[in-house]
Amino acid sequence: MAKSGLVPSHNRDDREKEFSIMSKGIGKNYLSEKVINWHKKDLTGRMYCPMEEGKKVSMPRYYKDKIYSDWQKEKLAAYFRDMHREEEMLKSEEEYQKDYEYLKFKLNHKKKDIRKTSL
Repeated sequence: MAKSGLVPSHNRDDREKEFSIMSKGIGKNYLSEKVINWHKKDLTGRMYCPMEEGKKVSMPRYYKDKIYSDWQKEKLAAYFRDMHREEEMLKSEEEYQKDYEYLKFKLNHKKKDIRKTSL
């Protein structure tokens, strides 16, 4: 549907002119064949856009849609989901280990206190 974009059309017309949040091809020149191949060589390790001074920024969805097929995007989503679960499990394991060490420490001190009071 093509609209003229001439809103408002008369003096008493209080309608707002339509606008678009998406870009009109800004950044399209980034997607050269060389860059696309670079990203595809390492699906899980190159999900970012390198910036000046070696900084890395998250890849915009526009680039992801242009670079990766639906199958590749599903594979990436599964990989990052699994990685997140693994991190959560490791975090839980570390917390369990800390709690265990703390309880062991408290128990040893209680035993020492009991020995001291029983003498």
